[in-house]
Amino acid sequence: MKQDKMFRNYTNKALADEVGFSTTQRFTNAFYARTGITTSYFIKEIKKNTQIKED
Repeated sequence: MKQDKMFRNYTNKALADEVGFSTTQRFTNAFYARTGITTSYFIKEIKKNTQIKED
């Protein structure tokens, strides 16, 4: 999601499917367990940080 902007517009279901999780819930739980933040917050922060760098 950091390198490819396309993934930032994906839903959690689409992200889960893309990386091979059987359910959205398993993906979101794994993402949170690994990062300590939700996918939506992660994407929001990437977009915010990217916009700051572009300004």
